[in-house]
Amino acid sequence: MTEHCEDCTYWKHVKDDTGECRCKAPRPYLHHPEVQSNHKVTRWPLTKRDDICGEFKEKAHFGKLGGGRLTCG
Repeated sequence: MTEHCEDCTYWKHVKDDTGECRCKAPRPYLHHPEVQSNHKVTRWPLTKRDDICGEFKEKAHFGKLGGGRLTCG
């Protein structure tokens, strides 16, 4: 199995082939095009559905034993 973001328990689909990686805490950004101020904002990192990383955890499948909550290591 290839460990793509779309199959990871930490990935949340946003639109098209893009989603948010929610493995770690949101990251601060100094500038955001939707915010008209100099205040810091935070965002989850955006990834493509076929990206891969070293933090992959396969999504739990309902109906299988051992499908409890996974934690990011």
